[in-house]
Amino acid sequence: ETLKLSDLGINKSQSHRWQQVASLSNIEFEKEIKIVKELNKELTTAGILRFASLKQQEKNKENIKISPLPQGKFNVLLADPPWKYDFSPTIAINIENHYSTMELQEICDLKIPATKDAVLFLWATNPKLKEAMTVMEAWGFQYKTNICWDKQKPTSSKMGYWFFGQHELLLVGTRGNFSPPAQENRVSSLYSELKTKHSKKPNYFYKLIEQMFPQGKYLELFARQKYGDHWTTWGSETPQL
Repeated sequence: ETLKLSDLGINKSQSHRWQQVASLSNIEFEKEIKIVKELNKELTTAGILRFASLKQQEKNKENIKISPLPQGKFNVLLADPPWKYDFSPTIAINIENHYSTMELQEICDLKIPATKDAVLFLWATNPKLKEAMTVMEAWGFQYKTNICWDKQKPTSSKMGYWFFGQHELLLVGTRGNFSPPAQENRVSSLYSELKTKHSKKPNYFYKLIEQMFPQGKYLELFARQKYGDHWTTWGSETPQL
């Protein structure tokens, strides 16, 4: 008879965490135990998860291949920065397993190929709203407004200290003399569509941007998919993409 987790006194949450810990090699695991003992500290699951998250980040950075930013200038830009999460080992490890993250300063320091007059659509998760505003300002854009994507169900029952996140914001900022879309091309500030795989955004937003600015020269930064040939894309070429 096949044993179930419950037969062993293990719940699904514990199983998930221990599987993450098991992704460490024996050498890495033993090294972490030695460090903890030398510091006379208690070995905890949270501590091991943080260590595993750091190791995952190191592995991702070893494999990452960042291409140069595109030639030319673009007046309609879309960006979904790979925010780094430090406050939760489980959240951090989950994200690092999908793509390599970047420090805030690394994102701010990018020399974005935008025209003098341009608009920026910048994705921001709820915990990273302040950082998103910092990035927007560093890139030379002034915040104007946002549209909210309702994902129809929480991302995870384990991700969120205050609320279980069910929405994401697409911030809008401009630089120079860039006019809003024509009135007939404006839509509601709330859009609802069931989320699919990790980090993938609905095609609706690409279509919306094109509808708002049909003559735009489009660039997507940190792209994890290519919507169409009329979009120039730039992003990290990792095994997770």
